[in-house]
Amino acid sequence: MSMTKKELSAGSLASSLGVIIRGGIYALIISAILSLFLGLVFYFSSISESLLSHLASALLFFSVLVGSALAVRQVGIKALWHGLGVGIVFFLIVLLLGSVFFPEEFSTGGMFARLLLIIIGGILGGILGVFNQA
Repeated sequence: MSMTKKELSAGSLASSLGVIIRGGIYALIISAILSLFLGLVFYFSSISESLLSHLASALLFFSVLVGSALAVRQVGIKALWHGLGVGIVFFLIVLLLGSVFFPEEFSTGGMFARLLLIIIGGILGGILGVFNQA
């Protein structure tokens, strides 16, 4: 069920939260698919693993950018806030999953830089979502 501008303009926190969570899930799915693809590329090619960190950061940015654009495109309002919310929800999901499934490899190093990258991707994705409304 898609929410309209009128439903969100009424100020419904639940509606806005639904859009944000949906965008976070979109971003998570995109991130998982791209991670699988990136893993296969690294496994079957001779690409240097020194690029992995940069490509992983680009993957996070792109995933949140597209996820927030898809979510905001459906509602068309409050693009900055919805995009920011998608970025924060995505970051929290990744943080939770990383600490649960990979506790021995989980580190907080570079976390602020990743959070900033994800937030910028979310905000830009929200803006793009408003400009590319269906």
